[in-house]
Amino acid sequence: MATHAALAVSSEGDELIEDSPGDELIQRLYDPQVAASLGVILDHADLLATVIQGLDGMLRRADVISDTSGFSTRPRPSCTRRGSCSRS
Repeated sequence: MATHAALAVSSEGDELIEDSPGDELIQRLYDPQVAASLGVILDHADLLATVIQGLDGMLRRADVISDTSGFSTRPRPSCTRRGSCSRS
């Protein structure tokens, strides 16, 4: 079983090994603002998942969406009753 780096004692017995990224994360969780922000995120996890799925779907179809939007902005020919058409 792996030992957490900051909790492992060095060979001399009186020094700790340097902090790991996990230790830094734990220290940040002690900040009340960070904890409150994470609480808000967790309260809205279902909404975040829905937004991420929507963005993912939109990005997967980006080429189709751009082709379609490009088609709708092309100038259309204006035709008269006599049948002659010209591009605007």
